[in-house]
Amino acid sequence: MEYITSKQAQAHFGALLDSAQRNPVVIKRHKRDCVVVMSMTDFEEYRKARAKALMEFCDEASVEAAGNGLTADILNTLLPS
Repeated sequence: MEYITSKQAQAHFGALLDSAQRNPVVIKRHKRDCVVVMSMTDFEEYRKARAKALMEFCDEASVEAAGNGLTADILNTLLPS
């Protein structure tokens, strides 16, 4: 992963975009990591991985809740319409 300052990012924006197509680039501001610039391909992979992790969590929580006696009827009484 590449690291650059916010001033470098401003001064060399085109180069930043080119670099981000190959690898994510961390932009530092006031000596702290501030943002990451990445390609759309990398971003879509990240989003898919996060969505998959969320679905796996929901599936596990559903199995655990059902094992503890939670039914759709009980859930509907707990949640507002």
